[in-house]
Amino acid sequence: MCYMLFLGSNRQCRAIPWHDQTPSFHVSDHDAWIPRVCQHFSKRYVYYVGSDSHCGCGFRDLADSLSEHTGVEVEPEKAENHRHLHEYVTECLQNDSEIQLYFVWDGEEAEEAVATCTFSINQLAESNFYLPEKTKIVVAEVASE
Repeated sequence: MCYMLFLGSNRQCRAIPWHDQTPSFHVSDHDAWIPRVCQHFSKRYVYYVGSDSHCGCGFRDLADSLSEHTGVEVEPEKAENHRHLHEYVTECLQNDSEIQLYFVWDGEEAEEAVATCTFSINQLAESNFYLPEKTKIVVAEVASE
């Protein structure tokens, strides 16, 4: 089973194609999962965001947050994917006041989010930021109180 990451925006965002020969961060609006997750977004456009592993498993998740306590380092590829995610969301925020993310297990896309949280774009860049599972994440230039 894999994680899936989706992004919602009121403006069109740039697609980044997947390349089998050079797997890396990619973004698509032509994905079979998108109709099942649209209900989680109040935004006009919804995109699938993938990592170098093709799915969302290449992004830092809650299990990676335990590495701070176990001493196991987060894989360098996850840090790189997360850096690309931060850069991409920063780019999207140039045309929108906030971006929404939804991080969920494959097969659970249609299930209700268990929480909603807001982060600033700077918080998204922090090395201890991990994507919370089944949570609607609002990212803005500055997080609201």
